Amino acid sequence: ALRDHADEGAGFVVATHDPDVIAHADAAIHLRNGRVVSEAATQRGPARPATTAAPDAPVAVSANGVSKRYRRGSEVVHAVEDADLTLQRGQLSVLIGRSGSGKSTLLGLLAGWQRPDEGSVAYAAGASDPSRAPWHELAIVPQKFGLLMDLSVRENVALPLRLAGRSAGPVDPLLADLGLTELAERLPTEISIGQQQRVAVARALVVAPTVLLADEPASHQDEHWRNAVWTRISAAAQAGTACLAVTHEADVAGYAAAVWEMRDGHVTRMA
Repeated sequence: ALRDHADEGAGFVVATHDPDVIAHADAAIHLRNGRVVSEAATQRGPARPATTAAPDAPVAVSANGVSKRYRRGSEVVHAVEDADLTLQRGQLSVLIGRSGSGKSTLLGLLAGWQRPDEGSVAYAAGASDPSRAPWHELAIVPQKFGLLMDLSVRENVALPLRLAGRSAGPVDPLLADLGLTELAERLPTEISIGQQQRVAVARALVVAPTVLLADEPASHQDEHWRNAVWTRISAAAQAGTACLAVTHEADVAGYAAAVWEMRDGHVTRMA
């Protein structure tokens, strides 16, 4: 009803945390601790931010008709159902949805950690099996970070460089930007969960990968470091990486060029 009145010229401001309501809005203003942290048009409004890839930007990953189902007792759970999704070089995309909507399962399919029951995932980088792709082609920030506990913070961040046979990379700038410089020689067990998460982000970005898949990459951050994480991921996209970040935080859409929503296993492009 509000949408009908708005189309007739009325104006409304609705306070909500519900992505279903945001999907019907012309614009979204996001507040955190009483302050505006981002303003962005939704799929109904004007063009999205400057991280948008050029129309002819190369496609890095495409999922076509991908489905994944699980059996839970006698019940079949449709975790991902007939999903289509395309990631372009130089573009930050976000996949938004509530917990249990299938986001992490779809990310696992794109990463090659799981096989789809139907459909296919294609990598333009040439990785027929994304689970075997080197870090410079496919980098991942998993929810549980995947750090090596016997390596220092610096060694964890530099590990993809070693695996790629490279002697140099932006280790120190990443450590500085993500507040890890003074922690560089500590082990992961000696730093906080939020700091561990930032180590995982730095490690994924250090080789400027072709594709970056990030599962809730700022979920353990306060406002300052949350912004730092998204700024660094946005910079990677602007430098040419195809980035997909999975999140349940609707305000992250303000950083993105393309926004996808996942609901009950179904994926819809919102902008």
